[in-house]
Amino acid sequence: EKIKIIFREGGSVLPAAFYLLERTNDQTLPGLAADKIYTGALKNEGDNLYLFDQNCQLQDYVLVSSGWSFGDNNLKRTMERRPNFDWQTSANAGGTPKAENSGGFYESFSGVGGAVAILPQKSVYLKILISEIQIAGKESEKDDFVELYNPNGKDIDLTDWYLQRRTETGDE
Repeated sequence: EKIKIIFREGGSVLPAAFYLLERTNDQTLPGLAADKIYTGALKNEGDNLYLFDQNCQLQDYVLVSSGWSFGDNNLKRTMERRPNFDWQTSANAGGTPKAENSGGFYESFSGVGGAVAILPQKSVYLKILISEIQIAGKESEKDDFVELYNPNGKDIDLTDWYLQRRTETGDE
């Protein structure tokens, strides 16, 4: 279940556009064409994603060693970027692949001991962003996807960029 996706010639992200990676085949999101198919799986805990450019410079990352801070696997709500580049849970079951992210899912929660608040992970504005993720877990090999977003005013060539999963122990 190790993932290392290398983008070869011919892949680019258009200005203000999304680039969709689907796991295993192009059937994860019926009616939407994947820009790239990958193999491997992301787990609900213990994985991190890193996006590197062709010079091995880190462009974006998602740190999830202790679990995905947003999203809801049971309700199939994705973890998605907010306009300020922090994270939120999608308002839409199934997320918003190849479309602008939602306004977010809000649910008041008060349990034993009071309310629970999850602080968003701090993000850095970079050239290409990991904008949305759906992780179905080991039981489903077809329902994972990762979406990249280009917030720039020009095409970004993805040749020799790569997306890599690392576990909390450093395994790829």
